[in-house]
Amino acid sequence: MLGAGVAIVFVAAVAWVGVRAIVAASALQTIDAEVSAVTDEKTPSEGPSTDTGLAEGDDDISWSALGALVPRLPSLAADAGRAASAADDPIWRAAEAIPGVGANLRTLRVVAEESDTLLSDTALPLLEAVDVERAGLTTAEGVDLGAVDRLAGRVSMAAETAKGSLVRLEALEADEPAGVLPATTDAAARLTRLAAAAAGALAPAADLAGAASSVLGGAGERQYLAMFLTPAELRSSGGLPGAAAVFRAEGGAVERGEIYSTRDFSPAPAQPVLALTETELALYGNRPARLIQDTTATEDFGRAALFASALTRLHHGFTPDGVLAVDVVALAYLLDAIGPVSLASGEILDAENAPALLMNEVYLRHPDPRDQDAFFADVAERVFDAVLGGGLDPLDVLGAVARAAGEGRVLVWSADPSVQSALDRLTTVGDGEPGAAALGVYLNDRTSAKMDFYLEPEASVVWTACEDTRLDQVRVGLVNAVDPGVVPSLPWYITGGGQNVPEGVISTQIIAIGPPGGSVRSTEGPEPDAVIVGEDRRSRVAWVVDLAPGEEASRTVVFTSPLTSADVPDVDSTPAVEPTVDESVGALSESCRLGG
Repeated sequence: MLGAGVAIVFVAAVAWVGVRAIVAASALQTIDAEVSAVTDEKTPSEGPSTDTGLAEGDDDISWSALGALVPRLPSLAADAGRAASAADDPIWRAAEAIPGVGANLRTLRVVAEESDTLLSDTALPLLEAVDVERAGLTTAEGVDLGAVDRLAGRVSMAAETAKGSLVRLEALEADEPAGVLPATTDAAARLTRLAAAAAGALAPAADLAGAASSVLGGAGERQYLAMFLTPAELRSSGGLPGAAAVFRAEGGAVERGEIYSTRDFSPAPAQPVLALTETELALYGNRPARLIQDTTATEDFGRAALFASALTRLHHGFTPDGVLAVDVVALAYLLDAIGPVSLASGEILDAENAPALLMNEVYLRHPDPRDQDAFFADVAERVFDAVLGGGLDPLDVLGAVARAAGEGRVLVWSADPSVQSALDRLTTVGDGEPGAAALGVYLNDRTSAKMDFYLEPEASVVWTACEDTRLDQVRVGLVNAVDPGVVPSLPWYITGGGQNVPEGVISTQIIAIGPPGGSVRSTEGPEPDAVIVGEDRRSRVAWVVDLAPGEEASRTVVFTSPLTSADVPDVDSTPAVEPTVDESVGALSESCRLGG
């Protein structure tokens, strides 16, 4: 009789746990489908952009993909709560000791608990706090610093919660016994990646949110320089700074100040305003530290901002507390959020026409540089005034800025080391694993004109791994797509008037940068103009390529480096380039295998 009673209890316990496991698994199935969509697939962007990812490795999770979860957070949080409730049971815990099935139950329970933590205790409260504060975040007087501080506290709490969830999920992964079903393991791995992305983004975001009051002048006036970049004349960091505006913030109130053209930074000093490194001098000369137009020739925006800051101090008597750079595509994203603006000329500037108008048509309509300066000043004034004028949803504006920043089209530097540290960490969220090769592909115009509107660049990166070495091949192709019949009708400001190269020719400096500690194994095409090992132990290869209308050319370099990681390389680039990244299964792999 006692044995029969035990059997009945055992069967009842199995049935109890089985029912609760079905409830938990069913609730988690929807969540896993959503997490899988974020972690396993790229979310295509819309509009004139190409990639809104945080970085370019296989493990990236894009801002747009994470944002796609927001509307479904309440229902997903409810699913997570049901799953966690089903698994929160003493009989379930006891069943985790059963060989085989117990490991699956333990993994399922932890996934349920941490799904609930990430959704119900992290994301949902933060979303609710944003909904509460967003209406009063901006006022006619500026930004409500009290609302900023309250949101900063919420972000900080969310960052700590996500960090704890990640620690527990990583512990589960490290201690996972044999016998766990692949589907359960995969779901846990996907949730771990999502937790890593959330924790990685929220930690620096919390630091930035905590510093927001100071950035907005809570402790006294702050002055910022915003540079408007035009990719019609390419620079490594995006484009030539064609105009700049001063912003002053105090007590949350933000006002636009003076608007400068490049003429307002002349005459150029005879000597650099800051010392340049040997690498900078070899690649760019001393122009980045003398001419505002060339400050962005370096791929390091921190250096570009220091050059711009020093030139501002020289020509205008103040040192900016921060420097912002925005290109014309980023401006189009912003216009998509704020709506069209009317210009003094009577033209309507909107998200669709902004790139072509600001990169090309303005020079056709206004051949006099002084009229161009007036046009750009008017654009800057009206767009920035629309942003600062209130009446906009701050999250729409923030979304546009985040999208552009993810593509390298919005660049920010702060003179405050703590703020800059948070910015650095925020912009590397989604990077590949430590040790992954870091490569760079950059373009600088050498035509000294606005012909890059007609330039069609493309780049590809392939890599392979040998026993103790990895090879990374970078190929850059350029096409001068201007119609030869159109060239005679183009104004000198677009063609350069034949001063540096014949009219219609596009002259471009290509710079490819290899991984730290690596070297140049080989190059294809004409001999490089420069092969340099920089102060950061990264090899740089540079060519200057001149293309007549309709011509195309390519340059290739193979970098070799010690095999510290076989991961997808992290590739940074001038935004116009958009490199493709693939693992080699062809000639490069064969070359690696043969050692040739």
